[in-house]
Amino acid sequence: MEPVWYLKKAKERLDTAEWALEKGYMNSVVSNCYYASFNAMQAVLEEGRWRHGGVAEKFCEKIYTTPGLAPLKGHIKGLTKKIKRLYTLRKLSDYEGFVGIEEKEEVESLVSFAKELIMTVESLIEEES
Repeated sequence: MEPVWYLKKAKERLDTAEWALEKGYMNSVVSNCYYASFNAMQAVLEEGRWRHGGVAEKFCEKIYTTPGLAPLKGHIKGLTKKIKRLYTLRKLSDYEGFVGIEEKEEVESLVSFAKELIMTVESLIEEES
């Protein structure tokens, strides 16, 4: 799949997450926010099937070799922490339990993270085309 298609999926997931946030549907926010980030990272990587942890790890490695991702270099530790937290919350919301309104502040910050990640990847893809 072409990088622009992964990016398109990422933006659609982010739009859905923002809509769900307005409605207070925290489980949907978390799941869509995670997949928005996952798809954005896929847009930067080579074709192939990626495991969840593998995408984040390879993406973080790619930050050091891709000039367009340079703005993220100083945020690697925070980036991996947020991706792991999104993954944990996504598993909780999809399979194990419920993410409630009490996590709203944290969920909002994760939506902002996904948005920043997508904008950075979008800039990179625009530079390369």
